[in-house]
Amino acid sequence: MKTKIVIFISIGILLASCAPSTSTLPFATNMPNSTTIPTNIPTITFTPTATLDPNAPEGTRESDSEGEYIEMGNGDLARKVEYKTATGEVLWTGWAIEKTQPGGIPLIDDVATNAAQLRVLVQPNVSGGAGVASLTHIDSLDSTPSDQALTHTIYTAIKVRENITDVNAWFKLLRAGNALLPIITSTGEAADVRLGQKTGFVNIVVPYDSLDPAVVAGVTEWKDPYSGSRKNFRSTVMGVDVNGDAVCLIGSEEPLDKLSDKVVRMIVLYCAGNIINDPDQSTQEWSNWLDVIVQYSEAKGDKIIPDIIITRRQ
Repeated sequence: MKTKIVIFISIGILLASCAPSTSTLPFATNMPNSTTIPTNIPTITFTPTATLDPNAPEGTRESDSEGEYIEMGNGDLARKVEYKTATGEVLWTGWAIEKTQPGGIPLIDDVATNAAQLRVLVQPNVSGGAGVASLTHIDSLDSTPSDQALTHTIYTAIKVRENITDVNAWFKLLRAGNALLPIITSTGEAADVRLGQKTGFVNIVVPYDSLDPAVVAGVTEWKDPYSGSRKNFRSTVMGVDVNGDAVCLIGSEEPLDKLSDKVVRMIVLYCAGNIINDPDQSTQEWSNWLDVIVQYSEAKGDKIIPDIIITRRQ
């Protein structure tokens, strides 16, 4: 009991010694009396960070007039693209690198016409895709006219398929973007491909395994005749988008950079060549017209420069 009393007394003495002084402090005489509120205080705005697409390729994310893109290590620009039908059905969506020149390669290209555009896109995860830097085409005015030119071949094939008798009227429709090619897609839907100066064919090169026929409806497996039937390919015509472009997917089991120029041109032209040859794309098959189209996309006859120029990375 005595011990507790001693502790209480000690605490009391300690608290007393810490108590503030009651002496009066003088008022400060140099306090500012201005009531002006500063107006240059910066406003901090917090911008929410965009959710990153888990399927986006690795690279530097940037934006330009066309929107967001990812610059790959080799300088390629990968963009998120989506193709829908006129009724809003999604045909295909994903990241892709456009290999053809801006606007595409015109399959019908003469003095007055640059139409039936072909655009080739390659997904960033396609094996060997980076090895093909670009696919380009010189203007017909800069090349030697030839009946073995790609334009002559494409037009002749369409003329035979559509039984065109009034050539001038058809070319008028073509220049206006109203030349139609009816097709049956690989999944059985009827649609019209619209050939014009801004429309035609979109050919997307995807990984071979992503076109497993057991998973993806309407996929055809085939072999090309240029490699002795040793190479395997898969393809499908997904449909026609809101602009009138035929949207096709194609995959090569062998890396893209290991294929010969002829086989690369075959991949580039396979979708368009098949559609031009046969309206029914429920099953895609090799044809004589497709073979001629591929052959004439090279430097043939009096042509010095091929109609489709392949630039490779070393």
